[in-house]
Amino acid sequence: MAELFVRNLTKKERDFIYSSLDDKKIGYRCLIIALSYEGYPVSAIWKRVNVHPDNVRKWIRRFNKYGVDGIVERKSTGRKPIIDKPIEQKIISIFTQNLRI
Repeated sequence: MAELFVRNLTKKERDFIYSSLDDKKIGYRCLIIALSYEGYPVSAIWKRVNVHPDNVRKWIRRFNKYGVDGIVERKSTGRKPIIDKPIEQKIISIFTQNLRI
């Protein structure tokens, strides 16, 4: 099996990756990309970053496919509420009335 490396980075991507190395959320992902860009194989990267080799490959593949968007945190919109605000207020009102009894 051929060794997996990150594709060539654009200047904008390279600037983002190297400036985000200290970021608490995505810093380790950026480090994976930077090390791969510098020619380190997955076997050396996972030992340095202390992440399973499968995860190193996952982030390299995501970056290769989606660019920076593949490694940044995605904002989850979460599940939509099952009940709307008026019904929620009615439930709270009933509950608090029962507490006073």
